[in-house]
Amino acid sequence: MKQLFFLLYLVCYSNGFSQQHYNTQIVDSINISADQFIGKDSFDNYYTITENTLQKTNSSKSFVYKNVALGKLTSVDILNPLQIVVLYKEYNTIVILDNQLSEVQKINGNNYNIIFEGCGLTIQNKLWFYDMATLKIGLFNLEDDSYKFISTPLNNTLKYCQSDYNRFYWIDDDNEFYSITFFGKIKSLGKVPTFNSAQILSETNLLYKLENQLYLLDLSKKEEIELKTDKKTFSNFCLKGEFLSIFTNNKVINYKINTP
Repeated sequence: MKQLFFLLYLVCYSNGFSQQHYNTQIVDSINISADQFIGKDSFDNYYTITENTLQKTNSSKSFVYKNVALGKLTSVDILNPLQIVVLYKEYNTIVILDNQLSEVQKINGNNYNIIFEGCGLTIQNKLWFYDMATLKIGLFNLEDDSYKFISTPLNNTLKYCQSDYNRFYWIDDDNEFYSITFFGKIKSLGKVPTFNSAQILSETNLLYKLENQLYLLDLSKKEEIELKTDKKTFSNFCLKGEFLSIFTNNKVINYKINTP
């Protein structure tokens, strides 16, 4: 039944989208024992979570951060390796870490009547955040602990969210894809397929996983590309440029994507 659903999904969604595939070539791998792979930054540091502890590993050293008082670690934003953003939903707290995973700043949403659902780093030493209490997107100023909302209440629940310095992105429970700028301008980016997990690359590009397959979606070209690897099962993944990292069997494998 599961396979039948997947085949029906492909048939229905493929209308209007060209489909092709790219092969990949293994570059290297690193043995990492972890519960979850977060990603790799531009300095070849690997970020993982094991038993609710965040770990940063490279070829020469490693750093860890653990805060049992804040409950389960929910998400980690490594957009800026010098200013890492960690969210603990259970205690409604955001923690800012430096490049050695030392605690720099802690923000308790209860002090501002905010319920943090998603967050990420943006420009001018500020944070994007989505507030479950008001269903609005806002900006939090790390310098003076002030905040402001930049959107009206969203109509649907967030299924997935991610950000870069210039935009906050989200996919709602209807699989509609949106972005908002620093100045509050919301843009509808289109409908995306069903996915198990995803990485937003830009306003027009999305990498997503479904049934242990990876697909690169280009909404501007109406093109869907399957990324083929030698692994049939894996958990997390991360794409930077033409290099793909996947986590499987306590190992991160790095691939180069061979484009035509």
